[in-house]
Amino acid sequence: MVKINSFIRDNPTFTDADSISRLCEPLSLLGIHYFSHVHINHANEMAAIVTCPEFARHYLAEGYQYFDIHQLKIKQQKQRVIWDLIERKGQSKKMHDDFRAIFGFGHTCTIIQEDEQGRNYFNFATHYGQEGINQVYMQNMDVLERFVSYFQDRIFKDKSLNKAYQNRLSLDPNIGAYQTASYALEKSVEDFYQQTNTTRIFIDSQTYLTPAEYHCLYWLSLGKTLEETAMILSLSTRTIKAHVQSAKNKLKCNSLFQLGMTFTKIALNNSPPR
Repeated sequence: MVKINSFIRDNPTFTDADSISRLCEPLSLLGIHYFSHVHINHANEMAAIVTCPEFARHYLAEGYQYFDIHQLKIKQQKQRVIWDLIERKGQSKKMHDDFRAIFGFGHTCTIIQEDEQGRNYFNFATHYGQEGINQVYMQNMDVLERFVSYFQDRIFKDKSLNKAYQNRLSLDPNIGAYQTASYALEKSVEDFYQQTNTTRIFIDSQTYLTPAEYHCLYWLSLGKTLEETAMILSLSTRTIKAHVQSAKNKLKCNSLFQLGMTFTKIALNNSPPR
């Protein structure tokens, strides 16, 4: 498998940056100014296309391919991640700090999809400081997925750009990890439901919260919005609202503030449902 110098020499990210930039132009209509696609096959070999060759070069020089999100073991076939909600540490944090401080980008959203050959990581970002982009991500996930389909179609038809997926960098499975303290990433949705699908939190003999209601209130109590809670739990905002309304009715609360105060007392007296 190719070494880093050969990877850089033959990758369209570095040899045909203008074509990649034109291909990703539609994203600017959404306020997105950075895009990358990373594919990791079953042999743990990485292929990539990036709109910012300078960052890609720095990324490889620093060895960040061993500390990026594709180093995290995720069981689901599909997942979406808003990186501003993730607490990173170590080299993973340094990678994001460099992305911001040196190249001026931040606020990344990743769509993770599995295919027959391995996993795809589609990364969207914008100029650092434009935090409102997270709302754009959450409200327009279907639009981002449409871009992913468009991108894959154009890459498939372009023999020059398609060379990126024949030019793979082997990753040593014994080196690195995505370093995060985030519950949202360390626990898959599959594991989450296996652990929370039976236990109820009883307030009294007749009143209880379901695990779904409890975890919605938990994330809201930490200051997350309805949209952020939906993203963390991989549910729709409509479902989150339904769980919150059900909890309000059960606990006889007239406002979110009252619900939050009531939930705080419940959480102090009860262990989280498993």
